[in-house]
Formats: sequence, structure tokens, C-alpha cells
Amino acid sequence: MSENSLMPKRIYSYDLIRIIAAIGVIMAHSVSVLVTDSPYGSADFTYANFFDTAGRASIALFLMLSGALMLDEEKIIPTKKFFVTAVRMLFLGVAWSGLYSFAINIVLPVINYKEPNISSFIEKTVYGEFHLWYLYMLAGLYMITPFLRLFVKKENAKWVAGFIVLFFIMSSLPTFINTVANFFTAEKDHLIRFTNKLEFDYGNEYLCYYLLGWLVTATKITKKQRRILYALGVTGFIVTFLGIQFSLSETNRECVFYANKMINVAFYGVSLFVFLNRRFRNFEPKSHRKLLLKLSSLTFGVYLIHFFGLIFIRSFTDVIASGIVRSVIEFLFTVIFSFTATFIISKMPFFNRFIKT
Repeated sequence: MSENSLMPKRIYSYDLIRIIAAIGVIMAHSVSVLVTDSPYGSADFTYANFFDTAGRASIALFLMLSGALMLDEEKIIPTKKFFVTAVRMLFLGVAWSGLYSFAINIVLPVINYKEPNISSFIEKTVYGEFHLWYLYMLAGLYMITPFLRLFVKKENAKWVAGFIVLFFIMSSLPTFINTVANFFTAEKDHLIRFTNKLEFDYGNEYLCYYLLGWLVTATKITKKQRRILYALGVTGFIVTFLGIQFSLSETNRECVFYANKMINVAFYGVSLFVFLNRRFRNFEPKSHRKLLLKLSSLTFGVYLIHFFGLIFIRSFTDVIASGIVRSVIEFLFTVIFSFTATFIISKMPFFNRFIKT
């Protein structure tokens, strides 16, 4: 038996999911400004809402992929590795927050002949900038993973599924009802007061997506179950889009339907993960295999660095474009910039450690 035959077969669908998730994050961040700033109900608002909705599956895809890999009971992973990785995530969170904060609070003010904001620089470095909350959250998940692996096993699959279902019902139902209650002025206060008591904080959506990644890859999903899940996924996408489209106004831009804990977002994200994993799980790339693997290896760095691309290009698009055209330019530039910059950094000794998990 050859040495290669003993190696576990690579699951290329995971690489594809990583790439799609990374691009989805950039897409959502590129159009989010239009959702919050465009005239309510305008073409720009509707366009931005559609693509922002499409990108809402990205965090779910990333977390489910992590859960599928880290909670796999057939993998022997030293407990020490989880805690070492958690510390590394915390370090990267502070390091990248410091870079972003330095650029925004020190460099940009100096360029524009303004006073640097030292206090804000320190505060943002410590507490995190933009999307970097993800690193701190990921550190927490890695810390509890050794404990999760004690009971996240196939014989306990129904209990894990029950926990996930209960969480999403109890966490998203009050938010959903409170939003609907806005249309009923007489009963609104009583309804909100009652439903707010239903939110049980025994977990969070990120833990549930982590568990879901294991559940949908470690257990068999029948054809009928997949069809139901895909239908729920399409429904989740539509509910997210229409929920934002009709719940917001000129004075209210609270995008509750975009929240990761909302069950509509969960249906969309989980169904997309299952579809991509099943459709491409046995995919064996030939001509573009190296490109797929390379792009996949860059996705973590792309997530970290992409806001630098957005900050840079927005200093130009503010002048040369607006609305839909502006967001398209920002999206395309940021995708190219992020993958290119990450690739260059990956070839640089010492600095490449700042873009690796």
C-alpha cells in the first residue's frame, strides 16, 4: 500500500466553500453602505439589500466549516492545539485591530492635516475594529472545543440537533415578533414586554453554526430532508430580503433580519453549505486544482485584510462614482486587492504568520 493511499482524501468542496464565504463577506461589506445610506425603497437600496442578503451566509459557512473540521470525532487532535490556536486568534485580533486603528486614527488624520486621535487608537486596538470581532469569537469557540468533543458524537446527534433547534427558536422568535409588533400599535407594548422574556441566553448563534457544521457532515441527510432544507433555504433568503425591504424606513435602519441568530439567516446559510458540500464533495479538480487550493489557502488573510482595500478604494469612489456603480467598483477592487495582497504577504518571511490560522 502506497503512502498516498494512507492519506485522507481531500474534500475540495471545503476549499470551494471557503472561497465563496470570503467573497461573500466582501460583497456584503461593499454594499452595506447603500443599505444604510440610500433613500429607502430606491433602486440603490433594493440592489444593495439583495446582494447584502446574499452575503449573509458567509459567517455561517465559515463557522460550519470550522465545526465540520474541528469536531470530527474521527480526527485525533491534541487538546493543546485548541488552546494554542485560541491564543493565536486573540493575538491576531489585537495585532490587526492595531493596524486598522493606526491607519484610521493616526495615519489618515495626519494625511488630512488633522490631529491624530490617540485615545481612539488605543481603544480600538484593545476592543477590536470592524470585522475583527470574528477572531475573538473564534478564540472562544476553540477554547470550548475540547469540552464539546466529549459529547458531540454520532450517538448524541439527536441531542445536538435538539439544542440547535431550541436555540434558534428561542433567540430569533422574540426579535421577529418585536419587528412584526411595530405594525400593531395598540398591542405593541404588551407583545414586546411578553416576548422579551422568552430569550434564553444559554448559548449563541456562533456556537450553533459550529455544531451545525458537524451535524450536517457527520450524519446522513436523506434526499427528502435535503429538499425540505433547500426549500427552507430559499424561503430564508426571501424572508431576509423582504424583511429588510419592508421593515426599514428613512428613520429606522435597524437591520434585524440580517442578524446571524435569526432563523431565516440560519436556513439560508445551512442550506447553502449542504448544497455546496454535497454538489462538490466528490469534485476532483484537474486543470484548476492548484488555483483552487491556493485561493482557499488565502481566504483567512483575505478576511483579515479586505477592509484595507475598502478604505483605500472608497477614498476614490466617493469622488468618481455613486450608488450601484460605486459598490460594484469597490467590490471588484477589494476582491482583487485582498487576494493579491494576501498572496504577496504569504511569500514574506515573518509577516506571513499574520495571515495564517
